[in-house]
Amino acid sequence: AYLTKPFDKEELLIRLEKLVEGRRRLQRHYARGADAVFQPAEPSIDDIFLQKLWGYIQANLSDAEFGVPQLAAAVPMSQMQLYRKLKALTGKTPSQFIRSYRLQKGLELLQKGKLTISEIAYDVGFTDPSYFSRVFLREFGKSPSDFIK
Repeated sequence: AYLTKPFDKEELLIRLEKLVEGRRRLQRHYARGADAVFQPAEPSIDDIFLQKLWGYIQANLSDAEFGVPQLAAAVPMSQMQLYRKLKALTGKTPSQFIRSYRLQKGLELLQKGKLTISEIAYDVGFTDPSYFSRVFLREFGKSPSDFIK
């Protein structure tokens, strides 16, 4: 936003409120996660960017070594650029974004009920099933075993 000098303090406050509200609206929109259904006539550049990120994570889902450096290289952009862009769009850091995607896929596998918690943890890129259970509980408010019951 551009303001000419001298500017009115009320106008500045109003513009700042609108900028903050716009950013919150974007974060709510993208916080729905990888499985959110996007229905715009033409997907926005940000939608395409997030879809591309989800595709890279999905392609490397079981690779526990896949992390922020590999995702940034795949995009391609620096880790700091990726951090800024994801933080602005989703309110999450790149590592939180990757972890949330993995946990969401883990939840889907749990709901199918064909694999054990350990198998699911390894399938979605976690090397320690107990860590998977802890972060799963933090993300969804229920432990993986609660979803199996």
